[in-house]
Amino acid sequence: MKNRHFGTLDVKVSIGEVISVIDQYSGCPCIILGMDGKFKNIVTDGDIRRALLRDRTLDTGIIEVIEYKTRIENRLPITCQNNKKDNEMLKIMNDHNIQHLPILDSVGRIIDLASKEDLMEASTLKTAVIMAGGLGSRLRPLTNDLPKPMLPVKGRPLLEIIVDQLSQQGITNLFISTYYKSEKIIDHFSNGVNFGINIEYLQEERLTGTAGALALLPSVDSPVLVLNGDVYTNVSFKRMMQFHNEHQADMTIGAWQYEYQIKYGILNTKEYDVVGISEKPVFNHSVNTGMYILSSVCLELIPQKIDPDQLFHMTDLLGLSISKNLKVVSFPIYESWLDIGSMQDYKVAQKSEIFN
Repeated sequence: MKNRHFGTLDVKVSIGEVISVIDQYSGCPCIILGMDGKFKNIVTDGDIRRALLRDRTLDTGIIEVIEYKTRIENRLPITCQNNKKDNEMLKIMNDHNIQHLPILDSVGRIIDLASKEDLMEASTLKTAVIMAGGLGSRLRPLTNDLPKPMLPVKGRPLLEIIVDQLSQQGITNLFISTYYKSEKIIDHFSNGVNFGINIEYLQEERLTGTAGALALLPSVDSPVLVLNGDVYTNVSFKRMMQFHNEHQADMTIGAWQYEYQIKYGILNTKEYDVVGISEKPVFNHSVNTGMYILSSVCLELIPQKIDPDQLFHMTDLLGLSISKNLKVVSFPIYESWLDIGSMQDYKVAQKSEIFN
């Protein structure tokens, strides 16, 4: 959250003086302090206008406005301590239908003013990372000359289709991790100017695992969308981000419901005794789609130096996040999703209507 400039006045001032401060800070509410210098209340432009509608004047003491809010309208000031995360503050504002949230220290002094507008902007997906450095061994000989994400799907490189999708969904900054035949990707996309998005590259000197390249990511202050370079979906990443915020998550994993049927009858046994049978049962599991939203607290868990003998994978990051008591949630994907990791998957993609 960025610091917001706001004005403070003591409780003895008039409505007119509060209006001047609100105007000075471009409509930002005025914080009213008690005679002890501690937070007493917050007065918005709307509070002032409602007071004027009650025939109050510019000379009316602001204490009357505060007392009316408290006694008649039963609107007590909503505040929080300075240990709250952005998504927690946003939830408080949503729950109480307010646009600003005073942040207090342990003894009740005002130290900042959170704005819903600023938090919504900060919680909007702006940055994405596409992991595109893999060898694509299962797709040889197609990947002998091209990295897997550059293989054409219906005449266009898969990676180009994904980049266009991200640009259309409002992503402005894109990082592509590269290793195998990286020049093919860099020559095609350059800085992204022709694709309506700013592109930078996380160039690995060696393969460091499915999450290792994230150690090369510059510091970011907002959540990051991370995608494998061989998956495609028509899901709305904005909705995925809203889900991430609503659940106050630190990591959100896109989850696909995978269903399979056993072609045999499954015996239910107790020691040697058969107590029942399930004929050709169907099982459902939530599987990892290779799509994640990571908050900065998760990114900070990634080691800056990856042991050559012990790669760092997304499963490692998931395990670390859980061990640190971070909140990890799954986002159910009911939209189309394809993992183009094998020759059979690639053939399916060429016929799929998802790319039409």
